[in-house]
Amino acid sequence: MGELQSSERRSALRVVGGILLSALGLAWAIPAALFATSPVRRRRGSTSDAKQPGSEEDRATSVPIASLSEVPDLDQGGEPLRAAVVASGLRDAWNRLDQTKLGSVFVGKRAGALTALSATCPHAGCGIDYDGSRRQFVCPCHNSAFSIDGQRISGPAPRDMDRLDVSEKGGTVFCQFQRFRLALKNKVPV
Repeated sequence: MGELQSSERRSALRVVGGILLSALGLAWAIPAALFATSPVRRRRGSTSDAKQPGSEEDRATSVPIASLSEVPDLDQGGEPLRAAVVASGLRDAWNRLDQTKLGSVFVGKRAGALTALSATCPHAGCGIDYDGSRRQFVCPCHNSAFSIDGQRISGPAPRDMDRLDVSEKGGTVFCQFQRFRLALKNKVPV
């Protein structure tokens, strides 16, 4: 009889132990699952002002790039201003990014209108420089050359420099920054 009671006790302890371990596992699994899915849930139900990476509003982020008084008149012989595109308040998974450099643009005035060209070469994504002596944009990676208007002159670049929407408000120039797929003849937003 003693052996039967001992066997029943062991079975009962196994059941109770299994229940306790299952409860403990569940107590750890629920918070872990909530933590792991936090960025996805935040993107779906976000009502905050911060833009979510990959969202429609993040693909074309309007950011201030310069004051209007800094923008040179290219028709008067001025050199285009290279301006950093820095966004604030972006979210990347769990992080809020206060100051994020997205890239840079060349900005200037032609016939009184503001223009902004992406400083990223449409061929392989290298940074384009401005050569003041030739009055051309030049990509140092594969020697693509572009006119002051951003039109392709020579080299392997498949298209002109990417023109970006630009506006002015209260003496500040804003650029609708956007990235485009590389090595394609047509501008295709990323």
